[in-house]
Amino acid sequence: MAYILTVLSNYFFIVPTVTAFCKEYRWTRGCIYIAIMVFSSMYHVCNSFEGMCVFDAHFHRQLDFFFAQFVIPATALYVIIFPRDCLFLERFLFIAFAIGIVLIQVTAGEVFTAQLVLVAAAFALIVVYWIAYATWKWASQKQRPSLPDYDWENFYWGIALTAIASSLFATESQNPSFRWAIHSLWHALAALGQHFLLQIRAPAPRYANMDALIHNRVVSKWAHHEMQLVHHTPVART
Repeated sequence: MAYILTVLSNYFFIVPTVTAFCKEYRWTRGCIYIAIMVFSSMYHVCNSFEGMCVFDAHFHRQLDFFFAQFVIPATALYVIIFPRDCLFLERFLFIAFAIGIVLIQVTAGEVFTAQLVLVAAAFALIVVYWIAYATWKWASQKQRPSLPDYDWENFYWGIALTAIASSLFATESQNPSFRWAIHSLWHALAALGQHFLLQIRAPAPRYANMDALIHNRVVSKWAHHEMQLVHHTPVART
């Protein structure tokens, strides 16, 4: 029954989910955390208890692997603060990483090497962004090269917890007798790491899409053409 902790520990992701939805208004990442809770719980139930698989056991493993790994590039893309005119690049990169993870699963399987490749790619993306940002500060803004204005306390906590979680993920296979405990701790630390990382930036506008519509006066233009009231004066009686 100790393996029930590998299921229950997934619900530490409720913490960053609430932070994403209620405090930071990061809807995409909140949905990723929910997917991690659902599919990781399903996998560990299937893996630990006989007759509890909803799908094929290998498919459960693939779903668990996909969302567990997808949080790595999602974190890297969160560290990168895209200019408003370049926000589409974040969407493109999300899709590119998702396709990349699927290709890795199909060609190499759920191996630790795949995680190393994703971590290396995500870290390289962050380094390139920091270099580009510092260069832009120096060349365009005539300011001393610096990094973006993160909340560094939350940044350090988030990176530290994520690094510890990653090291546990790497070492759990070396201790089969305590794999359930190490894996459960990995879930908890990874979730808390995401909670802190979500707070390294200012919250997103709560109604970002509506703000854009109002800013561009799309709503008023639509109302002018579609909802204008026409006053008809009745013919005077004689």
